[in-house]
Amino acid sequence: MPKEHHDQNGFTLLESMVATAIFSFAFMALSSLFIVSSQRFNNNAEYIRASIHLSDGAERVVSFRHELKTNTSPPTGFTKNINAWQSNISQSLPQGRGQATCDFQNTELKCALSIQWQTGTQQHEISRTLVL
Repeated sequence: MPKEHHDQNGFTLLESMVATAIFSFAFMALSSLFIVSSQRFNNNAEYIRASIHLSDGAERVVSFRHELKTNTSPPTGFTKNINAWQSNISQSLPQGRGQATCDFQNTELKCALSIQWQTGTQQHEISRTLVL
């Protein structure tokens, strides 16, 4: 009696289930990477915004350098300008705060600018010191 030979095409149920499991795990891994990369993108965008605010604050201080060097207390225009700068920071960064402190040291005017903000549970800060 001759044996019948059956040609088999396609995949078995077990092979299909294993392939589906592998693709599912790969998809979950890629989706978690997407979430992490989008969070880092948001953090970078906030850092760029903070850097722009820091440069803006430096320009505001430099524009008042002559008045700051000749007065013992900050001029009214300077205080209003820094308050507007701090308001811009608090509006554009999550829990954003800006601080500017200026003092004299050996005939030099030193102004320290710093910006802090919070993303989730992470605290961020950038700062710059100007010597005028």
